[in-house]
Amino acid sequence: MTRDRRSPASPPAIVQGSREAGFDALLELLQAGPSDATELFSNSLGLLVERLDMDLAMLTRITDLGYEVFWWRARPGFPAEPFLFSPVSAFYDRVLSWPQRTLVIRDARQDPAWRQDPAVVTRGVESFLGAPLWEGGEVIGTLGVQGSSPRDFKHGEVALVAAVAKLLSKTLEIEDLKSQLQLAREALELSSAVVEDSALQSNASGLPNRHYLDVWMKANLTLARRNRESMSLMLIRPRHAKDARAMLESLRGADLMVDMGDGNFLLVLPGTQPEGVPILHARLEEHSEGLLGAAATQWQPEEDDLHLRSALQRLRAGLRESIADPDNPLRWSASGEDSI
Repeated sequence: MTRDRRSPASPPAIVQGSREAGFDALLELLQAGPSDATELFSNSLGLLVERLDMDLAMLTRITDLGYEVFWWRARPGFPAEPFLFSPVSAFYDRVLSWPQRTLVIRDARQDPAWRQDPAVVTRGVESFLGAPLWEGGEVIGTLGVQGSSPRDFKHGEVALVAAVAKLLSKTLEIEDLKSQLQLAREALELSSAVVEDSALQSNASGLPNRHYLDVWMKANLTLARRNRESMSLMLIRPRHAKDARAMLESLRGADLMVDMGDGNFLLVLPGTQPEGVPILHARLEEHSEGLLGAAATQWQPEEDDLHLRSALQRLRAGLRESIADPDNPLRWSASGEDSI
């Protein structure tokens, strides 16, 4: 959780003045050109707290464990910590249910939709404005501004919260793009280093080895998880290492074949869909003496680890079954299947 550690007693000058000048203050903030995204987050949330006369403004990110607060600003003296570690999820759930509209709660204790909600009654949040944060057409979090007393929000104040949410959504998209570009740059640098390092090749087959695979995973799997890209994998056991080298002709430029050092070869197939794996297996088998035992699976970014441990466990179990049953030379294992 990221916190703004600047003294709340000295807010930026742009957040002083009447509420009606909120959009002018927002324009001044943008014209001032904050040096980085964190400064823009801080100043924008500070503007909302001051202009709307509210207690707390927070940015949350949606995670598997609920709402995670990653930036916030509070009015001086307000005890924000309980809400930072446990936001009033009922409000944020409603924001996600109706992402095309700004959630406006003027008096929760008098509102039939909220006055019976235990979290609202016990936590003392009586007024709230909430808007979604978007990235790539999907809601990835929320902007929430809350107060401990009723508020008769004006149309301009509601519009200001919606405008700030859109501004911060664009900022988050830009920061994510910067991060992806950095990862791509690191991947390119690693790939260049790999080409020049003979220690990353197997002496027996001349193919990339396990050390190469480790470098490749560091450069590529984090980016694949960020983009939620699945990846097809195949583990084969040709009769001879020379057969594996001949099989390279069937691979595409983005594909990778790794000599695992135990007689098995791992094929990493970015962009290959599950239905394309049997077609590739048939092509590989043309370069093999007899049937080619193989197992295939998909690495899933939300289920599998960044070291291929779980995926390799499925592949090894599937390869044993394939070798034991020559009538079914290609064994498919879906993610989540138990492996022996």
